[in-house]
Amino acid sequence: MNATTFITRIPHTCKSEKNVSRDAGILAKAKAMGILNPLVSAKVVVEKEMMDEFTKDPSRNLPVRANIIRAVQRKKQSHYPKNPTDFEFDWGSDIIFSVLYFI
Repeated sequence: MNATTFITRIPHTCKSEKNVSRDAGILAKAKAMGILNPLVSAKVVVEKEMMDEFTKDPSRNLPVRANIIRAVQRKKQSHYPKNPTDFEFDWGSDIIFSVLYFI
């Protein structure tokens, strides 16, 4: 059986219901919250923002979550310290003092 199969591609004709300004608003809010909460992962921040938008209007299309997470991670990365030795810990001397005090 030498059957030749032909794959035809049908163009996508559905109207997209994208709201560019809403998507940009989600991205901006997620980036701002990511910077304000440096200890919270980007995934948690983005999911919270997207759930807020989904509860406002569930019928609208939302942007791709992975793309927004990536953008928030890049934004948070720019706020990391350049040199990790720049950290100053006050509690180190307090712990040594308290250990020596009790000995």
